[in-house]
Amino acid sequence: MSDTAPIVPGEHPHEIPAHVLHSPVARASPRLPQAIAHRGFKGQYPENTLLSIDGAIRAGAHALELDLHISRDGVVVLSHVGAPSHPAI
Repeated sequence: MSDTAPIVPGEHPHEIPAHVLHSPVARASPRLPQAIAHRGFKGQYPENTLLSIDGAIRAGAHALELDLHISRDGVVVLSHVGAPSHPAI
């Protein structure tokens, strides 16, 4: 994986803001800052959905941080509810 290219090459609906590319850090190093999508691209799509995960990847996220849990009956669930602060599952 390159530090200078998005995960999914091609057209991206969400371009990198100019201030990121023209900052003193960008001039010192051509590497882009790492973008981690928490619960997917939740600013554009419903969080913790396949649509938000796909949107984050297409927007060029370097990583995804998701809330995965195992329910009492052994099913993997993608949900913020069920975290230690919300033990509902």
